[in-house]
Amino acid sequence: MSRDSATPSTDAFVQSLTAVQRRLYAYIRSLVFNSPDAEDVLQSTNQVLWTKRDEFEPGTDFGSWAVRVAYYEVLAFRKRRSGDRHVFDDAVMAQMADNSAESCARIGDRQAMLEECLDQLSPEHRQTLRQRYQPGVSIADIASEQGRSEAAVSQLLFRLRNRMMECVEEKMSREGRP
Repeated sequence: MSRDSATPSTDAFVQSLTAVQRRLYAYIRSLVFNSPDAEDVLQSTNQVLWTKRDEFEPGTDFGSWAVRVAYYEVLAFRKRRSGDRHVFDDAVMAQMADNSAESCARIGDRQAMLEECLDQLSPEHRQTLRQRYQPGVSIADIASEQGRSEAAVSQLLFRLRNRMMECVEEKMSREGRP
């Protein structure tokens, strides 16, 4: 297929590819088991996705297409490693791949729901949660910045995490998801 006006722009493709990186890595890592190998397979998957970008059908699920490409890259990796006694047979691998793809999709759904739930918080509460998950930021740092005690910040974070968990679970049950 040649590149024409129906094909997504390079910028849109790069955005889609960037957005799916965590999902791809999680999927590949669940099938490859070794982090450096998973990174290698992710890199080769990204190369194949880039090479085949003209084959992506706009309006379809980019993540599912990318996971399918990753599956074939995992199979190619396994074939190269066929002498390794730690490699599963094809039937087990296919079942693991299906299970992993479903799990990765659910994680993506939960992440989207979590973002929606975060949007329902006040800006101050959202900032407090985001600060807590920044590398090197401690509860003491947040307490000092906010002029609160560490116990008060810990309690606030506990309540906010529970609110986020309840919000996500409620959204999932409304959509009939496990």
